[in-house]
Amino acid sequence: MNTTDFLTSAIVRALGCDLFPVSRQTGAGEVMSGRPLEDECHAFHFAQLAEGSDLEGFTTVVVGPERDACVYFNGQLAYRVNNPSKRFFDDLARRRMRQAEERQVYESYLN
Repeated sequence: MNTTDFLTSAIVRALGCDLFPVSRQTGAGEVMSGRPLEDECHAFHFAQLAEGSDLEGFTTVVVGPERDACVYFNGQLAYRVNNPSKRFFDDLARRRMRQAEERQVYESYLN
């Protein structure tokens, strides 16, 4: 697989099953649950060295409209963050996402 395949795979998975569902109001005023749409999400894709290694891989982060986020390494879901913290967005800005074992530091327990 190449970098485009990793990106595509991550976005398809995020939209299809990994991100939280969203609620939408229909024309009849009913509220229905559905999957996030591509234009409701923000995707980030970048090369990143594996922790403690000189092997480079590709990280994709998809932030959904419910403010949850999914982190993929080489197109495979590594973890989901239910309520991303400032540290999560700081690491995203630096393009240095933590490994799955450390994902708890990304959860914000503040509403």
